[in-house]
Amino acid sequence: MKWTKIWMDTTTEAMDLVVNLFVECGLEGVQIEDNVPLTKEEREAFFVDADELMPDLSADDGSCRVSSYVDEEADVSQIKRDLEEGFSSVAEFVDAGSGEVFVETVDDSQWLNNWKEYFKPFYAAEGIYIQPSWVNEDEEHEFVDAEGNPIEYERSKEGDLIVEIDPGTAFGTGAHETTKLCLNELKKYIKKEDAPCVLDVGCGSGILSIVSILLGAKEAVGTDIDPAAMDAAAFNSKANNVEEGRITVHLGNVLSEEELCKKLGDEKYDIVVANILADVIIPLTEIVHRFMKKEGYYIISGIINMKHDEVKAAIIENTHLTIVSEDTMGEWVSFVVKRTN
Repeated sequence: MKWTKIWMDTTTEAMDLVVNLFVECGLEGVQIEDNVPLTKEEREAFFVDADELMPDLSADDGSCRVSSYVDEEADVSQIKRDLEEGFSSVAEFVDAGSGEVFVETVDDSQWLNNWKEYFKPFYAAEGIYIQPSWVNEDEEHEFVDAEGNPIEYERSKEGDLIVEIDPGTAFGTGAHETTKLCLNELKKYIKKEDAPCVLDVGCGSGILSIVSILLGAKEAVGTDIDPAAMDAAAFNSKANNVEEGRITVHLGNVLSEEELCKKLGDEKYDIVVANILADVIIPLTEIVHRFMKKEGYYIISGIINMKHDEVKAAIIENTHLTIVSEDTMGEWVSFVVKRTN
């Protein structure tokens, strides 16, 4: 589908007024680009390392760009005239910059597919090799960085568990430290001879469910609040030749939907794995024993190190659970917890 991007160059001083102008012109989902550094409070609100997330900024010169998107049926000429007329009023009160309005047609396939050239094969854990589902490793394929420079990558070895992943819009390639921490633990606790049942809360692309099956789990059940996860998990299951019916994904929130919890079943799972934010893991930890068999394991990650103590306290407060181990990778923490009663 084609979209029209409309943007205006202005100043940070006039930003709020220009944003309001965009809304008055019927433009929603406004995007703001500036060079204003994040405050300490804003950085902490990410629950991740903001320095790694954010690009290097130029010196703050007071400039700002406000933009939005409309579909191809919108009257772009009229919107442009309304913005220009409204800007003249804004400029009477503050230094608002040039106020020039720009228009560009964008094909959404650029957003959905361009990132693929940066997703190269890699080891997510020892012996677990992740590769894009659209790449045949037997053929030559060039991966590039953001500047277009070729990227070298390690080839798989004989005997590796090779997992093909297309994260779609649900994310979850396996490259993040939090996913690697979960995969390391799943490899330890899933044995083919035990054929465990696994519950994957916040399954995303389905990578943890798929690896669980490939390692020897009998069944994996996933949940996610994002509808895109349903399609992504189904696509990736098929790409990895997982037998139909061995992975089931439910749309919904286990923290607030009792009907979903009933579907999942009580004391059914040998392993519950959750790679989500600490602020979700904490309330999940209060109820997770409901889904676990006695002597079952609860593997959790997605926990930034500054949230370590809060998550640990939540585990300790649940009298059904006992911490078996914890691990770190970069700024991230994982726990393996056992249901003891």
